[in-house]
Amino acid sequence: MGTILLTKNEIITKNNTNIPEYYVPDPFLHLGNIRDRVHFNMSLEMLNRYKIETVLDIGCYDGWLDFLLINSGYQVTGIELIEDLCEAAKRYTTAHSLNYTIYQGFFEDLDIPGTYDAILCFETLEHMPFESIPGVLKKMESLTTKAVYLSLPDQDHTLNTQHLWTPTKEVINELFKNKKNFKVDYFSYTGTTIPSNWFITYEL
Repeated sequence: MGTILLTKNEIITKNNTNIPEYYVPDPFLHLGNIRDRVHFNMSLEMLNRYKIETVLDIGCYDGWLDFLLINSGYQVTGIELIEDLCEAAKRYTTAHSLNYTIYQGFFEDLDIPGTYDAILCFETLEHMPFESIPGVLKKMESLTTKAVYLSLPDQDHTLNTQHLWTPTKEVINELFKNKKNFKVDYFSYTGTTIPSNWFITYEL
């Protein structure tokens, strides 16, 4: 499997969004996007199934999913690499007086206090160097008590300049085959050009 090797500064540059400093996310607008709506609905299904109260969302972008989950009654903490997106999430948090914390930086470098019932990590691992994934999963598992829920795009990484490796069914099975109650689902966004998603769940 081909992968792309980059320095951390190169990864930040590759994923930078350059959003304006006045930008504030609109979480409900995301529900008009089929991929975002599916991620939200499947998150609710998983969190309900495992009776989750506290969530750590790794790669939370501007916090849109976290804000929808908070609105649904969950306690959510976010992690995002890109500073502009963190600042946008903080603007929303302030404007709506939410109890929400977001950590900025590479997940593997951050010191996250406490543990959470569940970890979400949607369309994020493919942005990380493939060789770092086992260590990232181990750190996730140290921070949760019930379940990990991931999504990965079914897309060749050469078709997306931000992706560093290509998730395939074979690679996913190799990464997660020894995880407790590992389960993988597949969702296609029929009638769109959006790449399909693998949804991966396992328990602690």
